[in-house]
Amino acid sequence: MRFDETTLSPILVRALHAQGFHEATPVQAQAIEAAAARKGVLALAPTGSGKTYAYALPVLDALITTPPRRRRGQGIDPRERLRALVLVPTRELAQQVAKDLQLLVRGTVLRVACVYGKSAIAPQKEAVSQGIDVLIGTPGRVRELLDDDAVTLAYLTHAIMDEGDRMSDMGFLPQVTQILERAPGDRITMAFSATMPRTLRDTVLGLLGTDPVEVGVGRQNAPATEVGHDAYLIHDEHKVAMLLWWLKHERRNGVAVFCRTRRRVGWVEGALRRHGVAVAMLHGDLSQTRRNQALEAFASGSAKVLVATDVAARGLHVPAIKAVVNYDVPIMLEDFVHRVGRAGHGGGKAQSVTFVAGLDADRWKRIGDFAGVEIPARPAPDLSEFGVVNKNRRVAPAPAAATRGTRPSKPTREARRPDSARRTKDAPEGSTTEPAARGERVDRPSWNGKGPRGPQKPRRAGKADRLSRLASSKKLRGLMRKQPLTPDQKPGGGVRKPKA
Repeated sequence: MRFDETTLSPILVRALHAQGFHEATPVQAQAIEAAAARKGVLALAPTGSGKTYAYALPVLDALITTPPRRRRGQGIDPRERLRALVLVPTRELAQQVAKDLQLLVRGTVLRVACVYGKSAIAPQKEAVSQGIDVLIGTPGRVRELLDDDAVTLAYLTHAIMDEGDRMSDMGFLPQVTQILERAPGDRITMAFSATMPRTLRDTVLGLLGTDPVEVGVGRQNAPATEVGHDAYLIHDEHKVAMLLWWLKHERRNGVAVFCRTRRRVGWVEGALRRHGVAVAMLHGDLSQTRRNQALEAFASGSAKVLVATDVAARGLHVPAIKAVVNYDVPIMLEDFVHRVGRAGHGGGKAQSVTFVAGLDADRWKRIGDFAGVEIPARPAPDLSEFGVVNKNRRVAPAPAAATRGTRPSKPTREARRPDSARRTKDAPEGSTTEPAARGERVDRPSWNGKGPRGPQKPRRAGKADRLSRLASSKKLRGLMRKQPLTPDQKPGGGVRKPKA
């Protein structure tokens, strides 16, 4: 379906033509028709299928055709202009959606603002106070603005949840629910995502109102079809060497490396930097300025590798990404689809590779069943050039679990003693291995005057000598019973208070 054949406003059609878009994608065509019925919409489509414009076009068209109420002699109240809200899970996605919508509203009277956390709230309050029509933001910052009465949702007509499955899990669901409760009940609510677990479908549908329309394009939870997949079995401690080997032999630029935690992102980024790789990192603990600088360095090509957590896996459109490396197997099954979907946005051949450690084999199989792709993990290559001795190139199997109710036997006290002091029955008389009688002195081997300690002095063997040394130790003061306190003494300093 061509955009000029739809009922969209001519201003939006011209903005689409200026960007080189003339035909609607399948999800865009279905979403435009479903939104015309003024019902909730749940749209599921693969990554890179144009879901942002699928909800932006019908919403912006409705805002253009139905302007806000104008009061006689006073104009439009800035607080009454806000009629569309887009909730997104990450700051980077909020900025990207705002840029896309600003390209569409160019030449119109509509205004778009973007708000997100870990940034100064005062400039964002100033931007929304001047009057905006569309607000894009993360749930936490939107709720802050609502609590401060900086914005109102009393006149909201459209609410969109981008990455709907992420917005409806337990991390965001309480905030999203509180935000939607402040909006009118006759609003149109839409949710868009590339994945939708069965456990969250009913929750999402419950947020969309009565009789929502479901739009599905392609097979659900499937990764991008234009991306090739590969996997290697590798020990966790050899992953850095495996990554360096892959970067050397593949000779690829624009590689996004996804790690499980922020700490691992720092480790990998430091290792690559020490090996002369131009690298940038991105995770939630960085300030927004540093996160923007990392994305700009990667997009411009000054950084060939971007190491990030899953904060960069959702919705980001970065044409510079040509390959995705799953340094860690994702914990959430759907995150694999979103990670792989970052590759290939700029066109051309794209690739994804996953490092599967021994304990991740079961999760890797479940990811294949969830995404509908079978990617067998092959043995790791020879990594000896990076200091890894791995002759068999296999991951050692995990140790077998002990029988329930049994504990591994501990070595005896005699076996734990050093060989020089171990008592043996067959030791010759007078040797150092024979126990000395109580009170006798035993000459230990000396240093012959050449060592740093000099000749070793004879020591008294036996329990009495050991207890006397313990009593003289400052660290163990108070272990032995002391004399009762005198009237002028106070507890402390190793003196034990007598029992009553």
